[in-house]
Amino acid sequence: MFNNKKGFTLIELLVVIAVIGILSTVVLVSLAGVREDARDSRRMSDLNQINLAMELYNTATGTYPNTSAGGANLLSTIGDYLAVVPHDPTDSGSYQYTWLAGTTTYYCVYALLEGTDATTYYCASNEGTDSDTTLPIITDCCNHNLTD
Repeated sequence: MFNNKKGFTLIELLVVIAVIGILSTVVLVSLAGVREDARDSRRMSDLNQINLAMELYNTATGTYPNTSAGGANLLSTIGDYLAVVPHDPTDSGSYQYTWLAGTTTYYCVYALLEGTDATTYYCASNEGTDSDTTLPIITDCCNHNLTD
C-alpha cells in the first residue's frame, strides 16, 4: 500500500529556514555600507548648507557669527539664513558637527565621515568646503589656513 501523507518534513522546513536566515544576513550586512554612505552624504550636504548660510550672513553683515567658544553643535541658528543649524545624523561620540574656535572673520566646522576607513573629515570654512584625512585645526581646516 501507498502512504498518501502530504506536507513537508521537519528537515525540509529547517533547511528552508536556514537558507532564508543566511540570505537575510547577507542582505543586512550589505545594507550597512549603504547606510554609512547615506549618512556621509547628509553630512556633506548639511555642511554645504552651513557654509552657504555663513557666506550669506557675511555678505549681509560683513562678519561671521562668533564661533570663539568652539565645540560640538555650537550654533543653533545662522541669522535668517539657516533657522535651524542641522546636527549630525548620529550626533554621538565622534560623529558631531564640531566648530573650531573662530572669530567674526573666519570659521571652521567639520564632521568625521564614516565611509570606508572612517578617517576622512569634511570641512566647511570661510575658504569653502573640502575634505582631508587629518583632524582639522584652525591653522589647517581641511587644507585651508584660516589665520593668514
